[in-house]
Amino acid sequence: MNVLVAGLGGIGQRHVRNLRHLFGAEVEIDAYRVRRQTPVLTSRFEVVADAQLDAHYGVRSFDDLDEALARRPTAVFVCNPSSLHVPVALAAAGAGCHLFIEKPLAASWEGVDALAELVDARGLVTLVGFQMRFHPCLRQLRDLLGQSRIGSVVSVQAEIGEYLPGWHPYEDHRQMYAARRDLGGGVVLAQIHELDYIYWLFGLRGECSRLGATRGASGSTWRTWPV
Repeated sequence: MNVLVAGLGGIGQRHVRNLRHLFGAEVEIDAYRVRRQTPVLTSRFEVVADAQLDAHYGVRSFDDLDEALARRPTAVFVCNPSSLHVPVALAAAGAGCHLFIEKPLAASWEGVDALAELVDARGLVTLVGFQMRFHPCLRQLRDLLGQSRIGSVVSVQAEIGEYLPGWHPYEDHRQMYAARRDLGGGVVLAQIHELDYIYWLFGLRGECSRLGATRGASGSTWRTWPV
């Protein structure tokens, strides 16, 4: 099996580590890298001193996407900045690759409909990385809601807070994607997990009629109001 990972920042490297843990030498991993600025990182985002990224993970890197796709990867992990997800995903889908796309799917609607139509037409397995949907507590909550064992839900509140300079300690937080609008950053997109699991838990049942948000120094709060 051949897998292409587009972007080897913190999350791209995590996927490479997971692939190596699951499949070992059975998976051949290529990487599409443009900036090549991120050092080798541990699972705690600590820099591994004097390590060369390609050799450390046993990957082959390309700076040309077409050249990387010409090796016919089975799947592509799209882990580059959010504003660049759709162009890479469209090219990969056009090459017949299954897709894992890091959240958020995109920073705008441009190209999203075309991507959805393409993966559907080609029967490609495609998943956006909203891993909170697989959290055992949230899955149990969804089961309880589906069984109507909680009662009538009258309001929902989800809270999340991050200290941006401490998020990726290996890089200048002012240059990281989450802090830059041109790369698809900003709290609504970078912290979109809460929006997703609220919609997953309540929106699909038609119980969510209004969504709002407040933002402050202590974090962001998302609230839903029932019909």
